[in-house]
Amino acid sequence: MFAITKIAASDSGGGNQASIAVDLLEFDQGMDKARKAHTRCIISMKAFWRSPSRKNFKAHAVEDMLSRLDEWDAAVTAALKEYNFLLEKYQNSPALLHAYASFCDTVLNDERQASKKREEASAFEKDEGMEEDKSGQDGGYAQSCGMSGGLSETDSKRMMSMHKIKSILPSVLGKEQALLKQLHR
Repeated sequence: MFAITKIAASDSGGGNQASIAVDLLEFDQGMDKARKAHTRCIISMKAFWRSPSRKNFKAHAVEDMLSRLDEWDAAVTAALKEYNFLLEKYQNSPALLHAYASFCDTVLNDERQASKKREEASAFEKDEGMEEDKSGQDGGYAQSCGMSGGLSETDSKRMMSMHKIKSILPSVLGKEQALLKQLHR
């Protein structure tokens, strides 16, 4: 939607098509860098935890684990740098917000930040859904700059299980929960 908004603004305000193309290219390249760094984080985390699970775990494996931890730290730093740059420049992109939420959830283990970014992305998606698409086309630039299909792909299993637990909690605890609340007061 970012691209459609830029194109509409340039058509009405006489903006420069070349600068829009550069912005789109920069956005796509930044998203690719961020995704690659995100993937490197996950791969290095997996390699770190795989080391102690081996049957022939030896003392030199600790050094290997520490080097993998350094790789993870470098990957996290690179990903954060790229995500922060993109979030500063393209804060209205739902695809970017969803990708960053996934990064917060899977790599940083920061569920609150992930939920916050997912809510922001949902708000932008709702706003985009209410506006009429002036370009008359789907895909292309719109897909590359943040028009995503929905939340099912980005909702983490942890979030879904927490919602299920919260929904059944009163029926499981029932009286005990009420007694605990009375004792706590």
